[in-house]
Amino acid sequence: MVEQRTENPRVGGSIPPLGTIFFHIRENRTPKCPLGGPDWRDDCRLRQKATHCNNSVLNVNKLGLQIMDHKVGVIPMAVKDDRIALMFVTSQQRGRWILPKGNLKKGETHGEGCSREAFEEAGVKGELIADFPITTAISKSSKHGVTQTAVTYYPMLVTEQFDEWPEKTKRERHWVLIRDAHRVTDREDFRHLIKQFEAISPSVLKSVARKK
Repeated sequence: MVEQRTENPRVGGSIPPLGTIFFHIRENRTPKCPLGGPDWRDDCRLRQKATHCNNSVLNVNKLGLQIMDHKVGVIPMAVKDDRIALMFVTSQQRGRWILPKGNLKKGETHGEGCSREAFEEAGVKGELIADFPITTAISKSSKHGVTQTAVTYYPMLVTEQFDEWPEKTKRERHWVLIRDAHRVTDREDFRHLIKQFEAISPSVLKSVARKK
């Protein structure tokens, strides 16, 4: 059971008690729910030449056409009856609450890339719900402006949560009921993503039920 009221300085208000959340996760203790954390330096650099357009940075192909990078990500979720909880992680650059995502490595499928990013950034493993991908534009601020990246997110039913994971020293993680998710993240792109996911959540729940 997770009962906690914590001030979130990034949102400007308190998060209501989460109530009782049942997790189908094999672990030795209740998931931590930190709200807040230090800012982290972002060592990422732009890998391709870019051009400015309306204060956004977009990659340019050989024909001079603006193209958008594409990444894959996961929406880590736990389900009990008709209730859904989501796991957020903090970004490395500013410590804001986001969802795991990253670039595909050469030869990786979407499923392989999503599973790798989920473990590296959030320390979780689970089953992807591949029938319900959501592709949306996610922004990232840099000294060059705002980079827009297309990210295809897949819901992931979490089955294992680890105490140790590759980016543990760089990120924090937090479980929240889907109805309170907009109170955790202050980013409009992720709020929009959560709204899209919430709209299709009845279908996602049916898919989860069929897999049990």
